[in-house]
Amino acid sequence: MNYILETIVISGLLFLVYFLFLRKGLHFKYNRAFILIASFVALILPLITISIFLPSNFVLEQSYLIPIQELSAPMESIYLTEVDPDGGTSLPWYSILWITISSLLFIRFSTGLIKLFLEITKKETLKTEGLTLVNSKLAKTPFSFFKFLFIPIHFPDYTEISESLLNHENAHARLKHSIDI
Repeated sequence: MNYILETIVISGLLFLVYFLFLRKGLHFKYNRAFILIASFVALILPLITISIFLPSNFVLEQSYLIPIQELSAPMESIYLTEVDPDGGTSLPWYSILWITISSLLFIRFSTGLIKLFLEITKKETLKTEGLTLVNSKLAKTPFSFFKFLFIPIHFPDYTEISESLLNHENAHARLKHSIDI
């Protein structure tokens, strides 16, 4: 639970930095780099533990310590951990929810990639100006994925794609926008 909360808080703080300082900027490469790096930082930073080393002569003042005799509850009513009656360990509901949603999104992403690779390998392709054109049933509109340009099958003649579309999708491929997925 702590990891998830820390990831959310760090992501929120980094998004606030982006929102306040970068979103209106025209330096798209820097904005993109910040968003990609911030995503990794938000995932990795909660895993790092920072230990605070106290000097050897540091002494906790006695006034902060509470003697055991002053506790108001009897020792029998103090529970330090919750024990599963079956003897096993159980995950909290929010962890199960998080794992379920993450798994479903991963499965959806993986099936999408598999469909794209099947389209690339099983369809006729045409190489042009740094891109490989793929005549696709999946595409509703033209889109690029790395060096592949997927053209909908209902396009009149996909061998005669407009120069502006080729330039636009070639720019996506050259700037490696598919990595952002």
